[in-house]
Amino acid sequence: DDNEDVSDRLAVVQALGTGASILYPAMLSIFQSLEPAEILVALTALVNMFVRDGIIGAIENSVLENKFHRAARNLRNNKDVAAFCAEIANGALSDDDVRNRFTRLSLTANGQRRYLLRMIEISKRTTGELDVNPPSKVHVEHIYPQTPVAGSKWANHDRVINRIGNLSLLDRRINSAIKNGGFEAKKPHYSGSDLLITKELCVLDDWTEARIAARQESFSHLVPGIWPIITA
Repeated sequence: DDNEDVSDRLAVVQALGTGASILYPAMLSIFQSLEPAEILVALTALVNMFVRDGIIGAIENSVLENKFHRAARNLRNNKDVAAFCAEIANGALSDDDVRNRFTRLSLTANGQRRYLLRMIEISKRTTGELDVNPPSKVHVEHIYPQTPVAGSKWANHDRVINRIGNLSLLDRRINSAIKNGGFEAKKPHYSGSDLLITKELCVLDDWTEARIAARQESFSHLVPGIWPIITA
């Protein structure tokens, strides 16, 4: 799209993977039914609802699909962006619900977790500097590794490995020997990152399940502000 912000929303839908295909009918209605100034509002509202209720809230895709299909049909008839935003927000999880569910969130889809972490990174920057590489240019890093070296595997491995609190972003890949090593071996690579969510790890002296939970809980407070419910 000629509008850079609209193009960004379309790129987000693509990055979120096949599950986001439930948004396509509503997206088509948005482009067919609304004026250019309204398209960005409606797309943002749609993406935010999918992230909040679908990815973070783990509401079944079939439930969201039915809601979004109804909203798409009604938008074609009434061409009312405010009514569309209200309809997709009807019955949505509250900010408190989204925060609470985020504290327990585990994700295996790389596109989804890259996007969430990138948006958290942008949210944490207070200087207005938004020069964060696009999702395709950063790598998801498991702080406690997916394949630990012999003798270092945690008993709670499966419970913590894909928690958002155990994930960060790196501008470049680190070699496999360090990638699968302990926290101390990784810290020099974290300190060289330009990403705040990664550099912040360097002040810690260990990495435990409690650290993972605390980091994820701190992220959860940013979530409602990053993906608010949009009312046109």
